Amino acid sequence: MFLLLSKRRPQNRDLLERPFGRFHHLPAELARHGHRVTVLLASYLKEPDACVEREGVTVRSISVRGAGAVRYLALAQQLVRSERPDWIGGLSDTWYAVLAAHLARRTGAQLWVDAYDNYASYIPWAWPVQAAWQRAAARADLLTVAGPTLAALLGAKRDPATTLVLPMAADPVGFVPGDAASARGQLGLPAHGALIGYTGGIHPSRDMGTLFDAMTRVQAQRPDARLVLTGRRFAGVDVPADALWLGYLPDADMPALYQALDIVAVMNTPGAFGDYSYPIKLYEAMACGRPVVASRTASTAWVLRDFPDRLVPAGDAGALAEGLLAALELGAVSYGPQPDWGSSGAELEAAMMRIGMVREE
Repeated sequence: MFLLLSKRRPQNRDLLERPFGRFHHLPAELARHGHRVTVLLASYLKEPDACVEREGVTVRSISVRGAGAVRYLALAQQLVRSERPDWIGGLSDTWYAVLAAHLARRTGAQLWVDAYDNYASYIPWAWPVQAAWQRAAARADLLTVAGPTLAALLGAKRDPATTLVLPMAADPVGFVPGDAASARGQLGLPAHGALIGYTGGIHPSRDMGTLFDAMTRVQAQRPDARLVLTGRRFAGVDVPADALWLGYLPDADMPALYQALDIVAVMNTPGAFGDYSYPIKLYEAMACGRPVVASRTASTAWVLRDFPDRLVPAGDAGALAEGLLAALELGAVSYGPQPDWGSSGAELEAAMMRIGMVREE
């Protein structure tokens, strides 16, 4: 049996209402392999408790506003006593790995810690929490990470056999090559012209100024080119007047967005965040067969290791413009076999079976 701890809204998406990514699919794959899985979510909003059964996984949510944090801990302890989990896992953030480590140490359960980012980059001043997170990752019976830079960061003192890279992957909800004309019609985008898209937070830390400068250079040679933006706009970013900002698109429209675009630009900067971030948008665009142009960081260089010509130096608007212009000539791209959650789930279960006993349900 598995007891997994997570916040309810990693990456600003509600796992109870919009299950997605590694937070949903890895537990669901364990359930599909015949294991009993409970996921306990902590909501930072004031909202009712909830419990759903989804794809064989019991998902419970508790608001941790006010005294709710005490209730969350109490329920976690109750589940440990009543369910006797073989594994306790911390997903999605520092606190959940720390709590999972605490519960596993007290009960003798195996400890699983999963990391998809360098969480210490979010609030670097909170060093006691970050240190506790790194200790939890160091002592975990199994550490899973989204890519090799995280493995190096968190697994330096670990047995390499107990650190497993489970890459991000496009969810199986329509991220496939599709008809661009139909997709543009669905989203109300121009039927003609070159559409260069960026998805995600429109934030200064994502080097948006370089993208906007590069688009000016691209349009000098390709006047038909337009920039398409989706996601949250943050203060301090002046979006070009001719850009097409679609706002925060519903999940169901995201495959069509990639299918509609001629290029997907993936922007970031090297450093404590960018070198450890494995953008899901990159995997989604590749699954849809769209040309990508990405800022070179340690993480994007690994994702695109077979396509190094799709990488440009971060912060270099001229190189980005050249990369975008070259990509406009590519059309559809085949990236070969891509990561998927089914394969990752099988690898996860196999690693757990090697490390310690998992009772079959």
